Amino acid sequence: MYCPKRIQTDADGGRLDCIKHQKCFKMLEQPMFVEEIIKWTPYYDKQKIENAMSTFNRKTCVRFVRRTRQSDYISIENKDGCYSYLGRIGGKQELSLSRRGCVYHGIIQHELNHALGFYHEHTRSDRDQYVRINWKYISPYTIYNFEKQDTNNQNTPYTI
Repeated sequence: MYCPKRIQTDADGGRLDCIKHQKCFKMLEQPMFVEEIIKWTPYYDKQKIENAMSTFNRKTCVRFVRRTRQSDYISIENKDGCYSYLGRIGGKQELSLSRRGCVYHGIIQHELNHALGFYHEHTRSDRDQYVRINWKYISPYTIYNFEKQDTNNQNTPYTI
């Protein structure tokens, strides 16, 4: 059986390999506790969240599924701010999408990416090949936001 070593994308950025070579690339199912969404959000906000999750379903090997009995899951909640833990922490994993400024397609996807374990692009291990950080303009209190991480970049291009 042939298994490609590099993840190939289609013209729209969708992941071809996980669909074309399903025996090689396992679909990653991430349980979501969507009932929490229903409790606090109006219909149009819930639609925005579901649309952001469905983009992952269409363009990646990630599948957000409704939680049944899984012990590890993401719970989207209306807390103070837009934030998520980085990667799977085990058990209930809170992802905050405050109705005051966080329920937008890009922000929802941004926080879902953090929950899946993705760092910010400017902290990639190979970032110095693409950008130069002007350290003199960064506050000492926020310098940690620019520390490089040990990332597996999956042969994907750096996005500027």
